[in-house]
Amino acid sequence: MKPTIDENPEPEGLEDIVIAKDEDVEEVIKIYRGLNWKRLRNETWMNIHETYQQKKIPILIPTQIDLVLQRVIQETPTEQTNHRITGLYITHLIQESYTAGNNNFTLNTKDTTIYALAHNLTGTKKQPIKLTINGNTGNDCGTGMKQSQLTINGNTRDNCGWFMKQSQVTINGDTGNWCGEYSTDSTINTNNKETYEKIKANISKGNTVTLYNAQGNIIERYS
Repeated sequence: MKPTIDENPEPEGLEDIVIAKDEDVEEVIKIYRGLNWKRLRNETWMNIHETYQQKKIPILIPTQIDLVLQRVIQETPTEQTNHRITGLYITHLIQESYTAGNNNFTLNTKDTTIYALAHNLTGTKKQPIKLTINGNTGNDCGTGMKQSQLTINGNTRDNCGWFMKQSQVTINGDTGNWCGEYSTDSTINTNNKETYEKIKANISKGNTVTLYNAQGNIIERYS
């Protein structure tokens, strides 16, 4: 599969996005603000996920999910924005939206480094979840994904794509350490030579790493 290229990953005037009032978006923001952060900081990722499952969070369409993210970025302290509690919350919104029949998600993360975005996203072989992130991500982006396609038009940190299965990650930027370790039947694409070499050193057997040029043509492949 040819890697995704986005020559203009950040929409013009993104910093001036007008946040429209939307009842479902407002409810999702209200639930987020009401989370028990003191308790959740000490919980396992699975318990955090179960907490979200138990709440009656409205199902949003893809554009609404990015509106929620923009509200979080604009209205929340940086440390809280970048925390895994936020990353898992946004990921929960995407998974529930996909289950309801939506796809082709886009998140404009700007220069945040949100932890655990796309963790355990699960699609199907016939209809993989497709998520594009315009901007940077924190550690553990895309860990545990199954049958999903993730494009990062920015930089990511450690453990990107850990334990993913039958998935594809395209990194149009830099990565941290251990990208793609313990993954299965998956592909990581990049347009960055340094990123390509770093991933080659860590990728598990049975997976593929490709380096492509500005025209989207693969110029190196490792498997």
